[in-house]
Order: sequence, then C-alpha cells, then structure tokens
Amino acid sequence: MMHNRSLQQELSHKILLYTSVILIFTSLLSTYIAFEEARDIQDNFLQQVSVMVKHDLIKKNLSLVLAVKDEDEDDDEDEAIHIQSISSLEKEPFFSVHIDIKDGFHTLMFHQIKWRLFVTTNASNSTSNTQRFLVAQQTAFRDEMAMDAGLNVFFPVIAIISVLFVLLKFIINQQFQPVNALIHQVQRQETSNLEPLTTSDVPSELLPFINAINRLLIQVRRSITKQQRFIADASHELRTPVTALSLMVDNIANASTESKRFERHLQLKESIVRMQNLLNQLLDLARLQSNKHNPKTPVALNDMVQQVVADLYPLAEANQVDLGVTQLEKIKVFDQDNYLHQLIRNAIHNAIQYSPAGEQVNIRLYKQDNNAVFQVEDNGCGIPEEMLTKVFEPFYRNRDIVKSGTGLGLAISYEIAQRLGGKIQLENRKEGGLIFRYIQAFILR
Repeated sequence: MMHNRSLQQELSHKILLYTSVILIFTSLLSTYIAFEEARDIQDNFLQQVSVMVKHDLIKKNLSLVLAVKDEDEDDDEDEAIHIQSISSLEKEPFFSVHIDIKDGFHTLMFHQIKWRLFVTTNASNSTSNTQRFLVAQQTAFRDEMAMDAGLNVFFPVIAIISVLFVLLKFIINQQFQPVNALIHQVQRQETSNLEPLTTSDVPSELLPFINAINRLLIQVRRSITKQQRFIADASHELRTPVTALSLMVDNIANASTESKRFERHLQLKESIVRMQNLLNQLLDLARLQSNKHNPKTPVALNDMVQQVVADLYPLAEANQVDLGVTQLEKIKVFDQDNYLHQLIRNAIHNAIQYSPAGEQVNIRLYKQDNNAVFQVEDNGCGIPEEMLTKVFEPFYRNRDIVKSGTGLGLAISYEIAQRLGGKIQLENRKEGGLIFRYIQAFILR
C-alpha cells in the first residue's frame, strides 16, 4: 500500500539531517583546527625552551618532565622535553643528527620513535664559540595533547547537536499545532453543518489553502441545500398527481356505465402522461446537475432551431399561435449531450403555451459581437419584474397564470446554460409579452 508522505515528519527529518551534517562538518573542522593549533603551541613551546637554553637558563644535555602529574602517577619519559648539544665531540648522543642539520623544525625517527625537533644555533663573534643544540619531544605525546584539545571542541558540539535535535523537533511540532487544530475541526464537520474553517492563528502560507477550502465548503453547503430543497419540492409535486392517479383508478372501478368508465380512463391516461413528463424532467435536471457528461461537440445552431420549429409547429397551430422565424443566420456553437436542443424546445414551447390564441411568436438567431444570440418573443402576459430571477428555481411558477406545467422548464434551461458557458436573459416587452434570449460564444470558423 502507498502511504502519503507527512510534511511535518519530512520537514523535521530534512532540517535535522541538514543541520546535523553542517554541525558535524563544522565540529570536525573545528577539531582539526584545534588539533593543529595545539601542535603549533607545542612547537612554540620548543622554541621557548631553546630561547631559555640560549640564555643559559637551562643546561644542555638534559631532559625535563614538564607535564603536571598527580602524586600517584609515575614519571613518563614520553612527556619529557630533551635538550642536546650538536657537536662532533659528542660521544654516543641520543639524537644522532648530522652536525650540519639546518636550523628549524624537523620530524625524525630515533630508536624507532618519532620525535619533533627544533634545531637552533647560539651565534657568537668567535667561530669556535658558536654552539648548536636541539630541543626534542616525542610526537606521540604532542599528538595526544593535540587530540585532547580537539576532542574538547568536538564533544561539546555533539552535545549541542543533541540538544538542537530536541529543540527543533519541539519547535516544528509547535508550529504545526494550528494545522493539527484545523484537521480536527474538519474531522468534526458534518454535512448538516458545513461551517467555514477558522483562519485565526493560521500561518500566512496556509491562508490561500484555507480560503480555497472555505469556498469549497460554501459551494458544497449551497449544493446540499439546493438538493434538499429540490427533493422536498419534488416530493410535494409528486404527491398531488400520485394521489390523483389513485383516485382516478378508484373512479374507474366505481363507474356506473361504460361511457363513464371510458371517459375516466382517458383522464387517467392524460394524468399518466403528465406524470411521465414530470419524471423525465426531474431526471433531466438531475442529470444536468451531475458531473458525468460527454465531451462538447460543434453543432449548427441554425439547423437545430429549424428542426425544433418544425417539431412544434403542430402545437402552435393547435393553440392558434402564429409561429415564425424572422432571422436565421448560420452559426456553429459547442453543444454537449444534445442539451441545446432541449433548451431551444423549452423556450419555444413556453412561448406557444403562454401566448393567447391569435398572437405571434417570433424567433431570431443572429450574431452579436462574438456571440450567438437565440431569441424568442411572445405576446403573452410576461413575468412580473420581481419574479424574473426566481423563475429559474425548480418548481417555481406564477400562480396568477393557470397553465399546466411542472415549473422545471426554465430551471433545466438555466442548468444547460451554465453547463455550456452561456447565459439566459429574460425581458418583458413594453407592448406586452416576454423576450427569452440565450447567448453563447460561437465558433470562429
């Protein structure tokens, strides 16, 4: 199984890792510098001893134990500073160096032991009185002292690293407390109470993310409220026709004559058709509000308008409405799942249904700027100005107008417009009636 990485743990590990590498490198470098400085101090000490020899403060050909030791420790020759004259007359010297050895520092092996030597010359006006001598010390003792000095630097740095580990871990955990609090707040959220997340005590780097989540929560809350209202309205709208169907079935069973039974049977059939239309529109609206859709494809909007007009022409004749197309330009737009056909049909069907007998319904399709404009004008009663925006809500109908309908036509058209990136405008005509206008960008080819 794949596990999502923890930002807090990854941040802690990387900071601690990089900090450790830097501090360890620094401590090693400091140890090396301290080690070299300790060795330089030892070299300076040999030089100082040679100065004392020059001034006859220390006799030549002797060994000095210069380290401070506890009373119960034995003297260790490894810690001694050895002073020896360099002369051809020297018999069996401990340090058998060439008489012409250069002044300065040398590292040589004597008796299988490595020594650090400082050779100097005590100059005099008389050549015969010129004296040369050396000051020597075992390198093992020098290195041990230098290593002790280096470790005295290294171990405190390691201790600081350990303390820094704990401190960084604590600081990172403290800084992530607001994030953990937000996580607990989200976990406590319920679909019935989708309150926005608090932005107090939240790092500024997280504010855009929290604001995006809050916008999403608001949209989800609106969507849930909309669905709950839709379900409640749908239940209410379905309850009446279902009850009516039940009564009609009882009326058919209780019909006293065959003609009455036949008449009630026709009424039942009409009610079933209305019920089927309502259910189909409910399914259409639910499908539009879902996220499952096919890709958009280009269509000839003028051909679609012509086809819908031909399909609804018999309905216009039956209602004695003069249905005509006054302008029809060739325009291509993007469609999806044949939604535009349904939007055009709803607009023309409503205009025919709400137009009095003997009136006209005019249809136009034209270009305006970079948009295709589909327009339907009728001579009906129009819509009160305060209701022009409410009519897009599901099941909303003007109760002052007694017309058969589900109140879903404009709601479905609105969802189609949102889906296709278009917009619907409703406008009352001064001389009476309504203008339905759908606007969508056309394809430039």
